[in-house]
Amino acid sequence: MSPPALAQQPDMQATLTQLVATLTQLTGVLQAYLATTPGALGSGATAPTPSAPGQAQAGAGQLGQPAPAGGTPGTPAAPVSAPLPAAPPVSAPPAPTDVAAQGGGPAAASSGCGCGGASVPPAELTAPPAEPTAQSPVQQLPMAAPVRAKRTARKKQPSRPRTPEETKKAVAWAAKQYGVKPALLLKIAELESNFRPDAANGWDSNARKGTPSKGVMQFIEPTFKSMAPKARKANPEAWKGVPMDWMDPRAQALTAAWAIKTNQGSHWATYGRARAATGG
Repeated sequence: MSPPALAQQPDMQATLTQLVATLTQLTGVLQAYLATTPGALGSGATAPTPSAPGQAQAGAGQLGQPAPAGGTPGTPAAPVSAPLPAAPPVSAPPAPTDVAAQGGGPAAASSGCGCGGASVPPAELTAPPAEPTAQSPVQQLPMAAPVRAKRTARKKQPSRPRTPEETKKAVAWAAKQYGVKPALLLKIAELESNFRPDAANGWDSNARKGTPSKGVMQFIEPTFKSMAPKARKANPEAWKGVPMDWMDPRAQALTAAWAIKTNQGSHWATYGRARAATGG
């Protein structure tokens, strides 16, 4: 080795010694950090041990450890695993608190309280559990009454009259069945029998012939029997329930109404008088 190189060797040794001292300090800082921060390097990690060729006897040992006695310069020291402190037990997260009860309201519950715990949905904090309620049965709407076709009902025939008042009603009803003015037919009945169903004429020519005039319209039997079938044929609905009876006031009134409607009774003496009294 040349003299200049021998002159520089003490300087290099001093530099290495200073470097080892610096690394030793750094190792102490690293071990202190690992002791306070669990899991920094993982379980079983080892701390690095610096070594350098031509390590000096003073401070040339393992990081954080004194150099072994009689150590040979330039021989790296055996690495020693640095013991890692046990990780502290993990505690369970705190139970969620009622943010609404602490004044946070639904908005605070939805965004979390920011205290390290998990955010709780607002429905769990503000809404109480719904209690089952009995559902009301479906109300049944009343069914509409069936719409029936409107029919023009035929007016029921009056029962066989027994009194003048009942006879008036039967005569007025009969006139309407053939479109005759009720006042005209009522006036004829008044002139003929004064509305008496049992009226009988025993003194006129017909009576002398043996065919007296009888009933509310004073028909003789032969005339009634010739006209009544024609009247019933013209309006069979009106004759339903009415017998072909010469002395029935309804049958006589229906036959007289048909005769006036067809001009078969225009020769009656009472017809002209009735027209004059009622104005036609």
